Amino acid sequence: MDLSQLAETPKLLHLQLDSEAIVEKYGEPIEFYMYDRQSIPTYIKLSSIENDTGELIEAVRQLVMTKAGKPMLKADQTLPFDIMMAMIEKVVAELGNGVSQTTKDLTTEPAS
Repeated sequence: MDLSQLAETPKLLHLQLDSEAIVEKYGEPIEFYMYDRQSIPTYIKLSSIENDTGELIEAVRQLVMTKAGKPMLKADQTLPFDIMMAMIEKVVAELGNGVSQTTKDLTTEPAS
């Protein structure tokens, strides 16, 4: 396979924080977006974080986007602790999921 066949423009993924505790507390799932692919420097930065929750929170904040693909949180904004921790878990799980980056969408029908 030619390497260029794997290169794609990152796509926004729609993610939800929909645990029973979150929905009970906030009345509905919390939605946000992130790109399905990240740059190598982003992965290196995340992998080099050791025992520094503040640095992890800042790194994850940069990955959370609006539906329009713009950063969701401004520098002076913060989220409730339970939402931030759930968001970090969701983002980290998604970063480790290479299937969404290399598997073709099986829900679309092949062209005739």
